Amino acid sequence: MKLLDLLEGVEILACKVDLKCDVGEPCSDSRKIASNGVFIAIIGEKRNGNDYIYQVLERGGKCVITDSYEAYSANPNTILVRNTRLAEAHVWNNYYGRPTRDISIVAITGTNGKTSCAYYIYNILKASNKKRGLISTIECLINDEPYQINGGSGVIDISASMTTPDPEILYSIFNEMRKNGVQYIVMEASSHALEQFKLAPLKIEVGVFTNLSCEHLDFHKNMDEYYKAKKRLFEITENAIINIDDHYGKRLCEEININKITCSLNSANYVAHDISILDSGCSYKLTRDELTLSISSKTGGAFSVYNTMLSAITALSLGIDKRKIEEGILSTSYIKGRLERVGNERIFIDYAHTPNAIENALLTIRQAMPKGRLIALFGCGGDRDKSKRPKMAKIASSIADMIIITADNSRNESLIDIIADIMKGIPKEKSFAVIPKREDAIKFGLREMQGDDILVLLGKGHEEYEIDDKGKHYFSERKIIEEALRHDKNKGVQS
Repeated sequence: MKLLDLLEGVEILACKVDLKCDVGEPCSDSRKIASNGVFIAIIGEKRNGNDYIYQVLERGGKCVITDSYEAYSANPNTILVRNTRLAEAHVWNNYYGRPTRDISIVAITGTNGKTSCAYYIYNILKASNKKRGLISTIECLINDEPYQINGGSGVIDISASMTTPDPEILYSIFNEMRKNGVQYIVMEASSHALEQFKLAPLKIEVGVFTNLSCEHLDFHKNMDEYYKAKKRLFEITENAIINIDDHYGKRLCEEININKITCSLNSANYVAHDISILDSGCSYKLTRDELTLSISSKTGGAFSVYNTMLSAITALSLGIDKRKIEEGILSTSYIKGRLERVGNERIFIDYAHTPNAIENALLTIRQAMPKGRLIALFGCGGDRDKSKRPKMAKIASSIADMIIITADNSRNESLIDIIADIMKGIPKEKSFAVIPKREDAIKFGLREMQGDDILVLLGKGHEEYEIDDKGKHYFSERKIIEEALRHDKNKGVQS
């Protein structure tokens, strides 16, 4: 491949390489450099790619792309660009021959609801017999077939790696989807990915904004910066679907100049009314002018109304028949780790790990199951936004009858310190327990249950791993629960 073709769309400031030369595969990991390869010197959280330029060239690398003037000046065979992360996305897009140019892309951003919306839209496309791909926090699917790929972090598949994969992985997935004739790609767009320009070369047909609440402030520093990162999606989007009942959704609607479609429970282009929320799900009418859709979902709660509403409107904007939209939403029986019920037990597993998500999850369950005590088990991630810890505890304390504080991916931070931050939000009169080891906490919660009590495990959701100071290891809440329940039943039979 010609270097000039690989760099199409990249803003080059200075160059010490013949752009007409042939080059091999690009990479941003100096250990993976191939003969004649192109190294992209990314400055990461732990390592600076510019520190490895000499080794890359010594191993036969053809050239290095950098945004450091010092590195460019000090080394031969370098190309100075405005931003290496932006260049990286363009390079991988070009390397795979711009794989999405003939594919419609739906990208969903927001704090909560991204995964649920992605699955609803994907299942609507399935009901319409469209060839489709999914890139979500949970998994990557190509026409319902799981696509396994190493995420580069010692994980087995893409789902355990990140919400929006790095360009090397992301554009290879797009390429595989193109090979399989995919017509529509539904994907989640994280604020990190948008901030790091992972999607910059793409043309998004429909961008969906769900909501925005306190999250990732360790990375974005404040809510305004967090919002601006999300807003970047709509710089590469043709049509926006926006929840204007959310404060930031309303702001986004006012600030972007593309085709916008709004939704609300009150006044917007599309409005949901005649809403019925039961323990078996929710139903409502979605209307715009003379058009009416009868939406029924197997997931309850006000947040499900918003998620299904955004998904239905997205499908309408893609030209999908309204009956297929209704069918696709109804066919979505459950989404892994999103208020996922364990068998017929009054036990739920949910990914909620923000104040707003915890509130939505607990209120939904309380409304669906008013009898019995509501027991909420949760922790907070280490090396992440500390400000949300007491907020999560305060909200959980106000809704649940009892809370159990435990671990949740403490990473390299002291679990004792994390728990201390959480406890700042618990009122003195509140009943709570602190059990640092999450497996022990789950078993304690199961023993606490009596009669009509409900146990909700918050934070892990679909994840089947735990990250602590020793690294990442296998951890399945569902298996712990099932084994504990099986042990209790066997014990009862023996006695």
